[in-house]
Amino acid sequence: MYVNVFGIISVKIVYVQYCVNVLQF
Repeated sequence: MYVNVFGIISVKIVYVQYCVNVLQF
C-alpha cells in the first residue's frame, strides 16, 4: 500500500516537472 502511494506520488512529481519544463520552454 505504502509502495503504491509512493509510486503514484513519484509519477505525479515527474508529470508536474515535465509540464513546468514545457511551460518554461
